[in-house]
Amino acid sequence: MSAIQFDGVWTTRGTARRAVQVLRDVSFSVNAGELTLLAGPSGSGKTTLLGLAAGLLTPDRGRIEIGGVRIDVASQRERRALRSASIGVVFQRPSLLSGLTARENVRLMASIAGMSPSDGERETDLLLDILGLATLRDRLPHELSGGEEQRIGIARALVHRPAVLLADEPTGNLDGTSGAAVAEILLRLASERQAAVMVATHDLRLKRYASRCLVLEDGTLAKWS
Repeated sequence: MSAIQFDGVWTTRGTARRAVQVLRDVSFSVNAGELTLLAGPSGSGKTTLLGLAAGLLTPDRGRIEIGGVRIDVASQRERRALRSASIGVVFQRPSLLSGLTARENVRLMASIAGMSPSDGERETDLLLDILGLATLRDRLPHELSGGEEQRIGIARALVHRPAVLLADEPTGNLDGTSGAAVAEILLRLASERQAAVMVATHDLRLKRYASRCLVLEDGTLAKWS
């Protein structure tokens, strides 16, 4: 079974004369253990597609399944429960809480996801170690580099062991070395945790880390590679 499945998805932004067709008849699947790139120019629909996969948006038409669950027809409460249980989201800017340490930022997400304090602490410390952040666990966000902040954001998205990880331009604000490190981490986690990882990006240097690349142009999947 595919971890992410889109079948004939259409979605529009705006209404009446201002309506813009953002996605047109988009169909694809991502399996567990795959790292899939979603490429395309600005405005092509990448962020909208990730929002649909996370259950933050609802399509006009089509079917979206995450781990076998029809997220497109789920209630808001059911979508929140699915995100807590099965979906992790990494944003271009991690937006860590400034008053919390790196470790506390990750543990907070574990608590929100309903993990017990002991499980949350154990998984937090494991991820910080895997991501090379153990020595930075007590630092506040302003004491971290951009790459370190992004890795904390990844730990926060992974702490509840989601089956699906969605990342929106995770290397967009990073230099080449830091971006490569983040890409290698995402690939490793896809492989070791058998998560389905989808990364929206302009940075085609990441292509060498991916199982495949989907290209969006004007809301349509233009090609696969």
